[in-house]
Amino acid sequence: MHPPKHITSKTGLGLTWTTKVFETFPDHFITDETFGEMERLWSIDDLVVAKPGYRWITKWEEGKNYVITRILNEKGDWVGTYCDICSPVKKIEDTRLIGNDEGFEFEDWYLDVWQPANEKPGLLDEDELEEAVADGHITREQAEVAMEAAAKVIEILGSSAI
Repeated sequence: MHPPKHITSKTGLGLTWTTKVFETFPDHFITDETFGEMERLWSIDDLVVAKPGYRWITKWEEGKNYVITRILNEKGDWVGTYCDICSPVKKIEDTRLIGNDEGFEFEDWYLDVWQPANEKPGLLDEDELEEAVADGHITREQAEVAMEAAAKVIEILGSSAI
């Protein structure tokens, strides 16, 4: 089991084959990544979520224990919504980062929520969360916060109030 991944709105997953656009609002930040050429397609449960032309539009909100990403195919159709459950999202300012000097960051707490288009949302990686606690990468209290955040995200997605 690996330690929690540090993820920022500027670098995303560190993907070099995406084009990123940033938009700042008073209470949140949006990243819009369009995929270029890739070595292989990415899938969740046999549903393609990343290939050339696909877009990931991510909403980052300071203090939230989740980051919500809407996935669109090359035609702009909704493929699904993927949510990282994480440490509280923090605002960062760093001129060394790509684009403007604002952004957000978090530590990934292993648990995710996935909602394929027109289906109900559900949990992913509960086993990874438990393994991370057992290995000492996150605390039992953080895991409880993660589960509460995941329940909140499922409620939000279920009501379509993204």
